Amino acid sequence: MKPRRDWYIFDLDGTLYDFWWVWFSDSLLGQAVRERYYDIISHFSLWEPESYYRYMVERERSENIGISLQVATLLWIPRKEVLQTVWWNIDPEKVVKNFSVSQNILRELYELWKLLFLVTAAPSVWATHAWEYMHIRAYFTSILTLEDFVSSKKEAFTKISHSSGIPFENLISIGDQMHSDIIPAEELSMQTLHVRWPQDLIPLLAYE
Repeated sequence: MKPRRDWYIFDLDGTLYDFWWVWFSDSLLGQAVRERYYDIISHFSLWEPESYYRYMVERERSENIGISLQVATLLWIPRKEVLQTVWWNIDPEKVVKNFSVSQNILRELYELWKLLFLVTAAPSVWATHAWEYMHIRAYFTSILTLEDFVSSKKEAFTKISHSSGIPFENLISIGDQMHSDIIPAEELSMQTLHVRWPQDLIPLLAYE
């Protein structure tokens, strides 16, 4: 007998639309974000942008300190201001591709009375642009963005479990990144589905 999987937590970027089999840093979105961080670093500090950005990426991986927080600390400005500056004018039409499959799957799951959550490490300013462009906001019971958790998605998963009363083992995390979507969920005894493009979501419709 299959375990019940009625409560789904979706990642956004690279999961509900295609990164074309590349990591975030090499995706169209990742390139746009990186270039904007280069601009901020070059305008407001004496650091060489590319080398300092690489340093921040390594620190994010080793110490779990987000790049936006590092930049905010370096420049003595609010993190929200950094996020707005970097993300506010990225055009979703240029980076959000191949999402019709996920759009249809979300609609079908919603019509089957499944409870859907969205948890993204992107700030709300970008997430809003993306879900409005994809026309998927109505399918989600709750959405958590970067501003809603401090460290990792494990914190977001815990918030969802506690606020909804759903045990961890009845939640499934669906995402394209092992280090942020899958491993933290497994550490909480959640179920997981690792995807590399939207077509990998199709098996969700066969779950009991």
